[in-house]
Amino acid sequence: MSLHTTRIALTHALLAAFHPSLVTFRGVSLPLPAELHSRICADIHAVVTQHLLQCLQECLHSSLSSLCEDCKTYNSCVFGSCVVDWPCTRTGAKCFCTTAEPSTPRNGVSDDCDYECSSSFMLPCRDCSQPPMYFINHVRDILSTYSSLDPKFPYAKFPLRNGNDIDSVLSTMLSTLGCKIKPSPVMDNWGIADEVVLVPSSTATDEQQTTLAHLRITLQLSPRPSSISLHVAHLRTVTYQQPVRLDTSAGKCALFV
Repeated sequence: MSLHTTRIALTHALLAAFHPSLVTFRGVSLPLPAELHSRICADIHAVVTQHLLQCLQECLHSSLSSLCEDCKTYNSCVFGSCVVDWPCTRTGAKCFCTTAEPSTPRNGVSDDCDYECSSSFMLPCRDCSQPPMYFINHVRDILSTYSSLDPKFPYAKFPLRNGNDIDSVLSTMLSTLGCKIKPSPVMDNWGIADEVVLVPSSTATDEQQTTLAHLRITLQLSPRPSSISLHVAHLRTVTYQQPVRLDTSAGKCALFV
């Protein structure tokens, strides 16, 4: 017995489910029918999830704003208009054009660089075993916000430096719901759209069925992963369009290519 989803869908489902306002509402005893109470929880969960997607887009916009216009144009010409397709967006590379001298190598980038050493004008190393920096920053910001709303929020203590840290947060949250992430034989990559399999912690068959049903309702996860593309689609709406320059835009683009 298992439940299949993706890491980005699971992350947002858990972040929405553990929003302090929703946790508080679940703990309040109200004279409401169980069905109505569940419906209100589902509506709050949907609103929070939509807000999380908007925050994720804001993280991408923040990455875009850290680049100068020349770097943006270069990346747009080479990698396309979708910001998530730019290597510098994944690695978190900053723009050094305003500080580096034209004759100076840009920040001494080498083959064994980490994701804080690459200029956006070069091809940064693609460490696919780690999550994109914008996603790490996104999760860190959300947990920090929750902590400010509720000083007793227990999940803001994680350092969130890499994929293992994010998986630790997700696993700890899932453990309170009686589930865990099934270990994957593929350990080389860490992708936000990678499939993850959720299994109950219990070994009793009847209890497993109940646990998975409760998990699906609490996290509002679809029995089929057809809705998961929605999360990735929100990422790809953040695009950069080159400014129109009647005399120089064509030549400039050709220079970069």
